[in-house]
Amino acid sequence: KADLVKAGLLKNPKFGGSIRQPSHEGKTNTEFEVRQNILDIFILPLRKKMASQQLEQVKYSVGQAVLKLDSEVRAGYYTFQSAKQMYTMEEKILKAAQSAVELAERQLKAGNINDLVLIGHKMALYQAKMELTQKEAEVTEASENLARLMGLSGYDISWDIPEDLPYVSKEETSLKELESKAFNMNFDLAAARQEVKVMQKAVSVSRVEIFPDIEAGYNIEKESDGGKLSGPIFEIEVPLFDQKQSSVARAKAQFRQSEKRLKALEDEILAEVRSKYAKLMAVKNLVETYKDTVIPLHAQFLESLQKHYNFMLVGVYDLLDAKKEEVESIHKFLENLKEYWVIRSELENLTGERFTFIPEESMESSTMQEDKTGM
Repeated sequence: KADLVKAGLLKNPKFGGSIRQPSHEGKTNTEFEVRQNILDIFILPLRKKMASQQLEQVKYSVGQAVLKLDSEVRAGYYTFQSAKQMYTMEEKILKAAQSAVELAERQLKAGNINDLVLIGHKMALYQAKMELTQKEAEVTEASENLARLMGLSGYDISWDIPEDLPYVSKEETSLKELESKAFNMNFDLAAARQEVKVMQKAVSVSRVEIFPDIEAGYNIEKESDGGKLSGPIFEIEVPLFDQKQSSVARAKAQFRQSEKRLKALEDEILAEVRSKYAKLMAVKNLVETYKDTVIPLHAQFLESLQKHYNFMLVGVYDLLDAKKEEVESIHKFLENLKEYWVIRSELENLTGERFTFIPEESMESSTMQEDKTGM
């Protein structure tokens, strides 16, 4: 805005004068004059228009920076939420492992199992403790990152947020609509388009500036005999060496560069929209597959394996491996669910608009339920 105000002001007039003392007897000769650049008056509207367009360009750039920060905050939020959810799940796994060890110790004393079974349960317990420690570190890291993004770094913050990540939306905005929104509403593109207008106006200014500088003013001279001489004066630049063609050529080249940058940015943003949309749909498919198929199958398999274990048809290591695979499938589900929301926020940043969210049935804590196997 300061540049815009300055562009709307004429250059200050020049005031000059001289006081000359005679070398022989006589009176002092004085002369004063004031001058103003005439060409500046004609260039002023063009410069003001160009400065106004530059201000709009800066507004778009600031807007894009705000949207980018908003996207980063939401990604940090989802990462923190996911880390907390995984930590809660690991806590439940640890409690189940502790119960399994206590039960195995009692069974060993009663002579119902051998020490190999107890060692297997203890191995699972220590593994659960290490996993919980790792998840706790991830929660701390995610919390600090979110605080930093929100300008709260260094504060002792206790976040109060929903524990579970929201499930995927039932419907997604079509790719064609996303491309249209990105093309018309992306602030980076708006800033680049504004830059083209600025460079185009700069060409007009450079064409006017090739005219020689002309200064006009008024001069007053006091003669030694007491008389005065006064009248208008002018001064014009003689373009003998520098005719300013290079300024016009530079402005035209910068204008062409801005057009090429705009076209490249349009292609880049639309390609990024298509890429992220494809990734979003792939991740969404993974989330739904884990929820509807993979996790339920792991639960059924583990329940069946537990029955076989109770009848001594399978060993404890078979049960531990099955439980580990179930936990890994839940981890992958949560990782993909977090990635879904992160990609969604990145797409919103590209299109400059929030998407409609149509919630499905929330993911029941079947992925987080208490262990029925005692593992």
